[in-house]
Amino acid sequence: MDHEQFSQLNTSISVKEKDLISQQEFMMLINARNKEELSLFLQKTPYPVSVTDLDNLDTVEKVLMQELGKTFKWVWAECPIPEIVDLFILPYLYHNVKVLLKAKASQKNLDHLLIPFGGTSLPALQHLVRTLKSDYFPDYFEEEIQSIWEEYMDYGDSRVIEIGADLAYFKHLRRIAEQLDDPLFDKAVDILTDSYNVLTLMRAKNVNKSDSFIKQLLTEQSHLSYQELTAGPIYQILRTWYSQLLPENYSSVLVSYEKKIANGELNIRELEELVDLLIFYLFDDSKLTCQGPYPVARFLLAKLFEIKNLRLILSAKVNQLPIDLVKERLRPFYDY
Repeated sequence: MDHEQFSQLNTSISVKEKDLISQQEFMMLINARNKEELSLFLQKTPYPVSVTDLDNLDTVEKVLMQELGKTFKWVWAECPIPEIVDLFILPYLYHNVKVLLKAKASQKNLDHLLIPFGGTSLPALQHLVRTLKSDYFPDYFEEEIQSIWEEYMDYGDSRVIEIGADLAYFKHLRRIAEQLDDPLFDKAVDILTDSYNVLTLMRAKNVNKSDSFIKQLLTEQSHLSYQELTAGPIYQILRTWYSQLLPENYSSVLVSYEKKIANGELNIRELEELVDLLIFYLFDDSKLTCQGPYPVARFLLAKLFEIKNLRLILSAKVNQLPIDLVKERLRPFYDY
């Protein structure tokens, strides 16, 4: 991969990152005394929400996703290797796959649940799901959609669509990592696929699902197979997995998670937080360089975390959740 080809985009990113909400500004949001203060602050950001709309979390979500979609669209168009952006867009693509396949299965219009994102044509995806044929998408993607639909027709259960789309997402993720052939992107995909299998096992065990059912849910793109995941207590598997993934720029923020893993106390929400942190620190060193693809990944992660933090804060304000609970769940802040 030619790192020089990213110079122009990275220069543009260095300008746009100044518009990201800082840690100090997030604290101002958290400590806002009323909705008027919240709304006044948001008017100065890319997320203008009126006082009256703050109580409507659906409206808030539309504002957040509109800005995220705008960011992805810009970076995808400017990135010399758009597959890098695809790594971050794929969850939304496969969300739309699920929505469209479920709409087809139920014969209901679920278009209000669709999320337009990045370099993927939504009309082309709608056409593919409707006809199971496409001149727009690559053959492997077309075949995945056909396979999911055929399996749904065999079983008549919408859960097949959920499972099939999730597994197709991880295959697609791995395919992109192989195309990029870069150690950091490989490691990021490893973190996502491995953690998916661990989280899936934890959730399934919590509701006493059978071994045969659990096996159907796990992705083969992970290095952690069902046999490995069930070879001992889950905290031992987590401890081994975590020790192999520790970033070089190890942060003291991770210490609390490490202790909980060692004591078998890490819950599902905390593991999801840890996954975000591991991927964040994986690319965090790119702030020291203006070359190569990593500043692109770091900027997109920052935007995703900014959205997550805003969603958490604004939801907490509406539902009057404790401030301390909000602070401990915040994702990393962008430091430029």
